[in-house]
Amino acid sequence: RNVVFPNGSWVNFWTGEKVQGGTTSNVSADKSTIPLFLRSGAVMPVRLNSDFNFGTSLSDEDIINALMLTSAEETRNITVYESETVSENYTVSKTADGGTSVKAQDGSTVRMFILKGVKASSVTVDGNALSTKSVNPTSQNSGFRISGNDTYVYLPEGEWSEISFN
Repeated sequence: RNVVFPNGSWVNFWTGEKVQGGTTSNVSADKSTIPLFLRSGAVMPVRLNSDFNFGTSLSDEDIINALMLTSAEETRNITVYESETVSENYTVSKTADGGTSVKAQDGSTVRMFILKGVKASSVTVDGNALSTKSVNPTSQNSGFRISGNDTYVYLPEGEWSEISFN
C-alpha cells in the first residue's frame, strides 16, 4: 500500500526504521499488522504490567506507566493526561550532540521509556549514567538495553526531572 508521509521524519512503530517525510512510500503489512508511524519527537503514554510487558493482564496494582517516544529534531512541549484532573508536562528536545532530552516540568514517576528507532549508546537520568543490560532489567535493577532498532530504559523507583539519550 502506498503511504504519503507529511513533511518531517517518521519512525515505523513495528520496525523502528526511519522514513523521511514529503514522500510517498510503498509500505507492506500483513493482516494482523497495521502500518503505524510516529512523528519525530512524538511521545505516547503506554501502560505495561509489572514485568514491563504489553498485552498481558493489567490489574490495577500491576500497572507501570511508560512513555514511548522517538528522537527529537526540534523542541516540543507535550502534555500527557492520566485523567481529567491529572497530567504531566514534558519538553522533548534535540541535544547539542544530536541526542534526545526529555524534561519533566514538575518531576515524573514514569518508570520506563521505549525509544523507537534509536540505538542509544548512553542514557543519563538527572545527570547519572545508567548501565547497559543484556536482558530486561527489573524494577529493582534499572538500566537500558537495545532490542532491534529500539532502546528500552528501566528507571529506578522515585521521581526524576531529566533523561537524556545519546
